[in-house]
Amino acid sequence: MMFRRVAFVLAALIAAIVLLEAAVRIAIPLAEVPDALYSFYRSDPELGWTGKPGVRLRFRRAEFDTVVEHDPAGWRRPDPAPPADPTRRVLFLGDSFTWGWGVSQGELFTDALQRGVRGRVAVINRGAAAYGTGQEYLVMQRELAAQHYDDVVLMFFANDLPENEDGHRGQRPLFHLTDHRLEGPAGPAAPLMGPVSQFLKDHSHAYLYLYDKVRTLLKRARSSEPVVPDDDRPDIDFRTLPAYDVTVGLLAAMNELARQHGARFFVVYVPSPADVTDRAAHSASIRAIPAMLEDVCRREHIPLINLAPAFNVRAQQGTPLLYPIDQRWTPAGHRLAAEVLMASSIFEDHGSTAR
Repeated sequence: MMFRRVAFVLAALIAAIVLLEAAVRIAIPLAEVPDALYSFYRSDPELGWTGKPGVRLRFRRAEFDTVVEHDPAGWRRPDPAPPADPTRRVLFLGDSFTWGWGVSQGELFTDALQRGVRGRVAVINRGAAAYGTGQEYLVMQRELAAQHYDDVVLMFFANDLPENEDGHRGQRPLFHLTDHRLEGPAGPAAPLMGPVSQFLKDHSHAYLYLYDKVRTLLKRARSSEPVVPDDDRPDIDFRTLPAYDVTVGLLAAMNELARQHGARFFVVYVPSPADVTDRAAHSASIRAIPAMLEDVCRREHIPLINLAPAFNVRAQQGTPLLYPIDQRWTPAGHRLAAEVLMASSIFEDHGSTAR
């Protein structure tokens, strides 16, 4: 009798799960996700995480509603596609700005660059959400070992510095300096999530739907917590910034790796929200980052492109370049970034005739 009751309960539970899954799939044909890292990515023992191949999901948050697609290799699918037999390849590395957080297919700045370049130039986007400079260095090693690139462009944002010393619960591989020598991660990275959670996120619309609702409730509960104020100290020495030494070591190593492979290396400063609006209102640590980049790029002979002036001018003209909450580029922000980069030394010989 007990066995029959247990079997009945299990059968009823399975039937309820199947009905819920069917109902959600009918109501929401394309699975919706609120979180990029745990929905568009999977664990990678070397990189920490890498994009899920061939994924197509609806990425929806309060400020945007987009459809995001990955190519068979797990990177954001380019639109338009680069030429099949390019005479020049330009590699872009970066975090969520480069990956295209909050913009749809064809709206990324690398998509705009691909549409604007002359000749058979391939613009290759290898951005991934939440990547630090160390992970971008590892991606660069993989890419340069696989094929030739003429130019490598690193998109650098303020949070790259703290992320270069934050192991993200062991999930992000970290580099270290030993006697001024850069050393790689000691071992494989911890998985992003357990196998059961990964399976459910990969295959169940209902799980994603419930995960979204629970996560939203938790965020609302945390919204009442006090917000840590900006650092109101006067300007500080950039050499005191978190992870300064290892970040400088990584930039120098990336420059040397590019040189060894016959490529030029560029660093692009992605402006902070205060760079776009009121710079004086931001923290001393954030204000020190452009000076840090200028210093290391001058010493290492790395061309530096600062997007902040153009973003500040366009914002003052009333163009919404950043989402107020998510603080990533809007489609207009991506178009402006492409405009500045197209006019830079990266594309000086291959830029569009219509500038």
